[in-house]
Amino acid sequence: MKGLTHSLAVVVARWRVGAQYEVQYRLNFVLQVVESAVRLVTGVVAIRIVYSFTTSLRGWEEPELLAVLGVHILLGGVLATFVMPNMHRFRYEVHQGELDYALVRPVDTQLFVSTRQISFWNLVDVATGAVVIGWAVAGLAGRVGFVDAVVFAVALACGGVILYSVWMTFTTTVFWLVDLRDADQIINGLYDAGRWPIRIYPFWLQGTLTAVVPLGVAITVPAEALTGRVTPGSMAVLVVVAAVTVAAARAFWNLGVRNYSGASA
Repeated sequence: MKGLTHSLAVVVARWRVGAQYEVQYRLNFVLQVVESAVRLVTGVVAIRIVYSFTTSLRGWEEPELLAVLGVHILLGGVLATFVMPNMHRFRYEVHQGELDYALVRPVDTQLFVSTRQISFWNLVDVATGAVVIGWAVAGLAGRVGFVDAVVFAVALACGGVILYSVWMTFTTTVFWLVDLRDADQIINGLYDAGRWPIRIYPFWLQGTLTAVVPLGVAITVPAEALTGRVTPGSMAVLVVVAAVTVAAARAFWNLGVRNYSGASA
C-alpha cells in the first residue's frame, strides 16, 4: 500500500509539472479548440444526415446516437490527454535504448511509463464530449435516472480502462517490432468505428470490436447505460473485458521488459 501511495504521488506531481509546461504554449489551446470543433461538427452533421432519411438506425434514435458520439469524443480526449503522449515517449525510449532510466526508478515501472506526460489542452475534447453527452441527455426527455447515471459512470470507467489496456498492449509490441505506424492506422480505424453503436455492424465486426480488439464495446456499452439500453449481460461483458485487458496488458508488459535490452545491455 505504501508503494502504491508513493507511485500515485509521483504521478500527480508529474501531471502537475506537465500541465504547467503545457499552459506555456497557449496557441496550442486555440488549435485544439479548432480541432475539437471540427470533430464535433463533422460528427453531428453525419448523424443529422442519417436521420434526415430515417427516424431510427437499428432501433437507435438521434439523441441516443449523440450519446455514443459524446462518449467517443470524451474517451478520445482522455486518451489524447493522459495515454497517447506516454505511449509515444515509451516507443521513442525503447528505440533509443533509453528506457533504462525508467526501469531503475523505485516505482512501479508500468505505472511510471504510462503517466509521465500529460497533453493538457486535449482536455478540450473531454469537455466537448461532456457537453455532447449533456445534449443527448436533454434530448432523451427525462429517461435518464439516478441509477442510469451511476451505471453510466461505472461503464465509462471500465471503457477508459479497456482503451488504456489495449493501447498499452499494442505499444508494448515495440519491444519486438521496429515500425508500428501501419498497425497504428488499424487501431485508430477500429477506434473511429466506435463513434457508431457496434450493434449496427455485421455480427463478425461486432465480435471483433468486443472480443479481439474491444474498442467498440468500450464506447457503446457506456452509451447504452446512459440511454437505458444496457443489459446486465452487457455490463458483465464490459467488466470482464476490462479485467482481462488489464491482466493481459500487465502480463505483456512484464514479458516485454524481460526481453528488453537497452543501453545497459
